[in-house]
Amino acid sequence: DFRLTAIEQAQVQGAAPAGAAGGAAVGLSQPTMATEPGTLGTVPLSALGADATPPTGPAATETAALVPALPAGTPQEQYKYAYDLLRQMEYDEAERALKAFIKANPDHNLTGNAYYWLAETYYVRGDYEEAVALFARGYQDFAGSAKAPDNLLKLAMSLAKLGRKEDACITFQELGTRFPNASSAIKQRAVTESRRAGCG
Repeated sequence: DFRLTAIEQAQVQGAAPAGAAGGAAVGLSQPTMATEPGTLGTVPLSALGADATPPTGPAATETAALVPALPAGTPQEQYKYAYDLLRQMEYDEAERALKAFIKANPDHNLTGNAYYWLAETYYVRGDYEEAVALFARGYQDFAGSAKAPDNLLKLAMSLAKLGRKEDACITFQELGTRFPNASSAIKQRAVTESRRAGCG
């Protein structure tokens, strides 16, 4: 996590978006909660690029290519293998391994984490459109996962990277409302990134 955070911080060095400097701390509470199917809190999933049908893994033509992406072993061992690739900054291989893990273990208790790290492989490579879709899907399908607050934070950050300020600011607010007991690190990052995005 530390190494990935260092990479992200290096990517965002430079001028903050207009209106971000010196802005007041963003209020992360009291957005209107949406209850309709197909919404992510107050952010419609359709607006985030995530379709209404949960992903079912790679297409059949890609399956053969994904089979060797994971070694034999328990799901825990396979997850550790994929995560270690990410820590080593082998993002292409980590992507393949995490996709294979999700396909092979759709209901495992580590699959929510795997979605988060899969989205992270796109985020660190600058593919924010794909990151948005995966962070949103990981949050929606695994709202009880330990990575749910992280998914929402990185979803907001990815939206900000795409210049979608309104959606990003709503998502930062959603994070504060849905996860008032999130770790102090996540809360502080949310404040910092929402200021950088120009949220008021």
